[in-house]
Amino acid sequence: MLKKAFSLVQIMIAILIMGIAFSSIILTFISCYVLSEFNKSLTIALSHAQYIMEEKKNLASTSAGFNSLVNESLTKVDIEDKGLGSLNSENITLIVKNVTSDLKNITVEVFWKDFNRDRNITLNTKIAKP
Repeated sequence: MLKKAFSLVQIMIAILIMGIAFSSIILTFISCYVLSEFNKSLTIALSHAQYIMEEKKNLASTSAGFNSLVNESLTKVDIEDKGLGSLNSENITLIVKNVTSDLKNITVEVFWKDFNRDRNITLNTKIAKP
């Protein structure tokens, strides 16, 4: 009596289809992980920019503090000294431009490396003399 079974070709086609399906699933998980890490870094960079921006806005709440706002560059050590955890190769640049004698344009730029790519985010605001 003959038993019914799958042929070698049918088994190989089934394995090929399963391999393609598993590869797609693994690729999806890897893409989600990379996106998650990027969003995590972006959130940290944005919070650092907001922290520096608020620090400068508080400094500018007095006339003397307003006049002392100058361009500044913060390195990883400076960032960690403020109690913030730093990103990979993170640098923060503060750019202060006088719009008028009573108004300054403040720009905070955060630069970091993420998966061997240079990333940055910029926050911009204007601060008036008190």
